[in-house]
Amino acid sequence: MSAELVATVVGDLAIEETGNPAGSWVLLWPSLWSTRQVFGEQVAALGATYRLLLLDPPGHGDSGRPPKRFSLEDLARATFQVLDHFDVDRTAIVGGAWGGMVGVQMAALEPTRISSLVTINSPLDAWRGFQRLEMWSLLPLIKVGGPPAAAPFLIGSMLSKTTRKTRPDLVRPMRRDIRACDRTSLFRAARAAMIDRPSLLPLLPTLSLPVLVITGSEDFVPVERARAEADMIPGSQFAVIDDVAHLSAYEAPERVNALLIPFLAANA
Repeated sequence: MSAELVATVVGDLAIEETGNPAGSWVLLWPSLWSTRQVFGEQVAALGATYRLLLLDPPGHGDSGRPPKRFSLEDLARATFQVLDHFDVDRTAIVGGAWGGMVGVQMAALEPTRISSLVTINSPLDAWRGFQRLEMWSLLPLIKVGGPPAAAPFLIGSMLSKTTRKTRPDLVRPMRRDIRACDRTSLFRAARAAMIDRPSLLPLLPTLSLPVLVITGSEDFVPVERARAEADMIPGSQFAVIDDVAHLSAYEAPERVNALLIPFLAANA
């Protein structure tokens, strides 16, 4: 379906509205390097029950070029602008990686507007040490080589080895979406998501809404780190999806949906 462009503090964001017009709202916010298409199976599973908003991150898909520098708080405020545009008073959020980080920030800023939060493969601490150096090393690759040069590395970090070998139907759309980004947009988005964002750990004990934390067993965020972060959120639920990497909802939609459906039924 086509998307509507909504003007926000981080540029024009492409938003697709779908699902049951009589249902409660669920916002799906994807990971860096991906677009709303990664939630296709979630839309199929949830659309009959919920009214869905799907978002392309800044600089990705149909969204416009983001500003030179922008913060995680800017992204949260931009997403509230999207909610206001669609007259959404209160919504559940399903966030893949970057989207989960935004969801935590939103829940901290305006908790009454978020009914529940699902984070999927979301690293909630700032990158440190060797991993931070790895993130820094991506920026010149994107800036000099552009999205086509960066695409193989990014796909390799997002999808498990098994998926890359056996599921070309998942690899091709990701490659297409990354290569379609313009160099400047992807560079700005990468810097904001990987380098400039703060640690969210101080916010986690303050969250007062139902939270489900999902991670993949082959994610570059170790399972024990994800579990420790989940333990900081009062009353949170935690689940590991085996044999997937950083895009659990895309690689293993049936298993993720089996967690999402009862969680949202109880908390959306």
